[in-house]
Amino acid sequence: MAEIEDANDRRDARERYDEMPVAEMMPAYAELEVDDVGNLWVRNYDPDSDLSQTWTVFDPDGQMLGAVRMPADLRVTHIGVDFVLGVWRDDLDVEHVRLYELGQRMSGEQRAES
Repeated sequence: MAEIEDANDRRDARERYDEMPVAEMMPAYAELEVDDVGNLWVRNYDPDSDLSQTWTVFDPDGQMLGAVRMPADLRVTHIGVDFVLGVWRDDLDVEHVRLYELGQRMSGEQRAES
């Protein structure tokens, strides 16, 4: 609201915002992917995260293997044994392919690195 300069416009915007319905429930996850070895990757739902997205990884038996943090603006397209492949869009909406290397196979939380 800070970008609205006129006080009346700001007040009107605040009133409209206050009247908006609030969801009683939020989703448990935002996305599901299966990697090349059959592990399930679950992207946690976090509407406030602008910097990163966290994926929790489970083996085929349902055992949690760990969590991986990736850039929030990455659209994951493929997960291999030791990499994550995705698409990122720049300020001009041009798509760029990004390849992130995964460190040691799932031992707690890790960060995908380009």
